Amino acid sequence: MRSGKHSDEQAMTAEELVLAIAIGAAAVAFWLDARLESRRPFTAAWTAVHLCASMLALSVMPLFVKLLVAGTGEPIRVIAATVLLVLPAFTYCWLSVIWLLRLLQGLTRVRF
Repeated sequence: MRSGKHSDEQAMTAEELVLAIAIGAAAVAFWLDARLESRRPFTAAWTAVHLCASMLALSVMPLFVKLLVAGTGEPIRVIAATVLLVLPAFTYCWLSVIWLLRLLQGLTRVRF
């Protein structure tokens, strides 16, 4: 609980924030996939490239967040890191997974 004027309010935990950002990024990824249907990769090679790039983005994102925030804890830096680094990395990961699932769905269709 936070102390102050409204002591009955609870602060959002880090885990809840990550979950909210991940769900929001998934919603944005689904919207991007539907909106930009002609831009999605249609080959396994390009889908694999996007999967590798998204995993790379997700793995280096914490390093860039640390550089941006740099121990200051200033709210504007934390918000900037969240909006400019964390949300796009999560969105790209979700989008590449959606593309992989679409590719696998296309491969499993029965053709007569």
